[in-house]
Amino acid sequence: HVALANAIIRLHENPELRKVLGAAARKTVEDTFDVKMMVRNNENLYQRQMPMLQVAAWYEVHMRIGIEAFRIFRKNKHGMDIVALETIKRLQYVDQDNTYFLFCFSDQEGYQLQETENLRIIKIPRIPSPLAEQFIIPLLALKYNLDILHSTGNTSPLFLHCKRLITLHDIIYLEKKDQLKGG
Repeated sequence: HVALANAIIRLHENPELRKVLGAAARKTVEDTFDVKMMVRNNENLYQRQMPMLQVAAWYEVHMRIGIEAFRIFRKNKHGMDIVALETIKRLQYVDQDNTYFLFCFSDQEGYQLQETENLRIIKIPRIPSPLAEQFIIPLLALKYNLDILHSTGNTSPLFLHCKRLITLHDIIYLEKKDQLKGG
């Protein structure tokens, strides 16, 4: 424990070492993780659940799955938006047994998905995302009688009548700005 404490103190006292280690960590992440790999990982997560979904289909129980997609149609997409969009595109064709309800804002452009028999796009009026997430999504979950809600952007409604799946892309937003700059 002493060695770890000393290493942390050394990092705290040495901004240049933090920059070097930070750059090396960033390079490792960029070399190791890419959008295609992350989409495959998300798809694998759903695939691992397919036996359960197939048993439900055998009993003619079809799940109703909601997906919060407030960010995926914005013009300037971030990595997590692209991963969520590509995952949804794959699900649309991989899983024909369940019904998906994609919740997004009506004023967004660049819709890259088309409704199909198993995917409905539900457009809601633009309000601040936190309000939509906490108040509108739970109401939509009730209206569409969802079995599960997949929140794609790190957060989820506090109160929900159905099960939930949250994609937590990272926690960098928890860092203080001065820590990120090496200060």
